Amino acid sequence: MANHRLGDRLAHEVKQVTGNREGLLLRLWAEASNHDTLQESLPLFLREILDHVPLAELRIEAVQPDQHELLTLAKWTASAGMDAAHRASGIDAASMPALLRWAGEEACALHEPGQTVAGPFRHLTDIDRDRTYLLAPLVHRSGMLSLVRFVSHPFENFLSLHQQVLTEALPPLSAIIENDQRLREIQRLGAAAEADKQVLLLRLGKESMGDTIVGIDSGLQAVMQRAAQVATTDASVLLLGETGSGKEVIARA
Repeated sequence: MANHRLGDRLAHEVKQVTGNREGLLLRLWAEASNHDTLQESLPLFLREILDHVPLAELRIEAVQPDQHELLTLAKWTASAGMDAAHRASGIDAASMPALLRWAGEEACALHEPGQTVAGPFRHLTDIDRDRTYLLAPLVHRSGMLSLVRFVSHPFENFLSLHQQVLTEALPPLSAIIENDQRLREIQRLGAAAEADKQVLLLRLGKESMGDTIVGIDSGLQAVMQRAAQVATTDASVLLLGETGSGKEVIARA
């Protein structure tokens, strides 16, 4: 009878933990879809994770094989919070292929305190032997590869349940990273387009791309006065004229 009650209690606790994890995953996906940048999303993402995992540090790095570098996209520590600086750290040229092969398997790697630094961790230069690390590769739809480091407090381990929570959090975290990278690409393209426009205006000797209406100060003055009268109303206006006479220019003006 006592064993039966113990079994029922354990089953209830397992069900409760499973329900909590499902609720956590829904909240993580909600955060991933509500914000565009890592700096906005990551603190909210971590707020949910920290209720379930004793996390001391989270670092997200983009792998740059051609430069033999890891570029830090975001870093959070329990002591200092978010660090927005993008820093690059080098990887030995001989180590990069091995790191890429491991990442291609898309399997997490675990390093616990006191263990010999092995596997993908031997390619990283700043591993603290006294901490537990869960290292996860993320292959994004854009083709970019990133590494996620979950780091414990000194001499603490990530239990099996902690590892499951962190592993299940990887897909929404990947979505957050992809949203951030898409926004950065849009901003980069926008800045490039603006630079091209300024170069064109300089060559044309103009200050803006607005249409110049030839004759606005002479023969077309009466036409423009009539256009101004109806411009502030909701009335439909029929513009008549031969092809090439400037009907579209007047309509836009």
